[in-house]
Amino acid sequence: MAIDTTDLRVTIEEALDAVNNQFTGQGASDTTWTKEIKSKLVRIGNKKGFSCYASGIANASSGEWLYDLCWLDYSDETNIGRIELALESEWLPSLKEIHDDFVKLVQARAGLRLMIWQSRNASNFEEELNTLIEQVRSFEDSQHGDAYLFSCWIGEDQRFAHHCYDHDAR
Repeated sequence: MAIDTTDLRVTIEEALDAVNNQFTGQGASDTTWTKEIKSKLVRIGNKKGFSCYASGIANASSGEWLYDLCWLDYSDETNIGRIELALESEWLPSLKEIHDDFVKLVQARAGLRLMIWQSRNASNFEEELNTLIEQVRSFEDSQHGDAYLFSCWIGEDQRFAHHCYDHDAR
């Protein structure tokens, strides 16, 4: 069952913004943010009928499987029909660390690929975003319609910035 990535992106953006509203200014650790984000996304995936994989989350089907979090749609009891969502996150504001996690998503065959990271300011976010999109464009196996949601928590602004990207193969 393929999902509408446009609606899913909006739902995910709203969930991330809710976490931001909950924790901004509270001194919560990266671990606390990560656990809450993964909990919200597992709840969304479960409601949509997917098997959700994420470490340390009580209502997940099991721990991590290939990605920090993913939603699987099984075609039968043992065979994966689709990966609906693949998520990677990196809280260190380092382009190398962000890129190292992101390349896992570039090669993923998933309905939606979600990258969450942290940046110091909007200028750095734009630079990092452009670098990540260029990685998608440079990857020879990227396919027309590959869907991405980039969500970056900008420290200076104390908010998430979201960017949707659908690859248009040249």
